[in-house]
Amino acid sequence: MNHWFRGWKLWPDSAKGPVDDAYHQTTWLRPYRPGAPRVVLSLAGVLVFMLPMYSAIIILLAPGVPLVPRLLVVGSFGLIAFGVGVIVARFFASGVYVNDDGLRLVTVRGMRSLPWREIADVSSAAARTPIMGVPFVRTPGQLVIVTMRDTGPVPTAMTSTGLDFVGRPEAYDAAALAVERWWRDAGGEARRRD
Repeated sequence: MNHWFRGWKLWPDSAKGPVDDAYHQTTWLRPYRPGAPRVVLSLAGVLVFMLPMYSAIIILLAPGVPLVPRLLVVGSFGLIAFGVGVIVARFFASGVYVNDDGLRLVTVRGMRSLPWREIADVSSAAARTPIMGVPFVRTPGQLVIVTMRDTGPVPTAMTSTGLDFVGRPEAYDAAALAVERWWRDAGGEARRRD
């Protein structure tokens, strides 16, 4: 089918044909989709992001005000909008990512990559977990824990009561199992026996 928008892509090309054992996944993948609360809060953050931008445009186009004060106000609103935009983007992207090389823990404040060769175990354990990421409100739930060879256990943001899995226990089970399988496929079981 020949369309006028041929060549435009909304998603990357997938591998052509079957993938053999020599294929190496280098792109970081989130083994679950973002939950509805994370999407709704991110959209609310986009609206908050747009308010300073609209204010800046209105001030910039306002008649009768000297140009320099207008530019200063627009610049300050632009900095506020930029900061809010970065926080919203980091909030939406936070989670657990995997590829054939390791595991990546992304939070709003930072990112930590853990190579599979340094991970001794990946397991899901019962724990008191924060409800939808609020740290001072905890309830019994499940938590994915990554045990490092040198430093010990590292809790992840993958909890059964988190923003991505609240009300979706099957999705949490599937995501926890996917992370454990990536670790096992990377040779984790063999390294645990050593």
